[in-house]
Amino acid sequence: MAVSNVSNVMTSAPRVSKKVVIAPSGFRSAGLLGIAGVALTLAGFLDLALAWYPIGIGNPEWEFGTVSGTLNSLPLLTVGLVLVLAGAHESGQVWKVRLVSVLFAALALLVIGSAILYVMDVPLALRSAPNALVKQGLVKAIIKAFGLIVVYSVVFTWIAVSSWRRTTSR
Repeated sequence: MAVSNVSNVMTSAPRVSKKVVIAPSGFRSAGLLGIAGVALTLAGFLDLALAWYPIGIGNPEWEFGTVSGTLNSLPLLTVGLVLVLAGAHESGQVWKVRLVSVLFAALALLVIGSAILYVMDVPLALRSAPNALVKQGLVKAIIKAFGLIVVYSVVFTWIAVSSWRRTTSR
């Protein structure tokens, strides 16, 4: 019996795979980034507005809780504004880049102002802790808040300054 090098399996010509290509369109992509960014920004601003309304300045419990809640809710607003900023950069909308830069600068000032309010309430909050376990949780919350204050202040200021500088002619 002779061994054949020919396969008994029928083969067809290899298929040419068609690659799906997305046509690069900076304006279309920028528009999608902008729309998503606006939606997240509005949701973030709504969250902040509801946290601060009604204003209870002078009430240490309200101040402490509101500042903590504000710091915890800033990521949604930040992501939204970054998406708007990216879309504005991609589409070359200088006015929108500058507007978002100003918003980031205002947020940096809001964080710093909130930090001042928060610092004034920390001693009272620590004194009012009824036991060691509550005090330990409070200390963790305070450490987290101060970490977020530093991060947000630095990052928001950097985004505001660097974005504004990209719109100026050299």
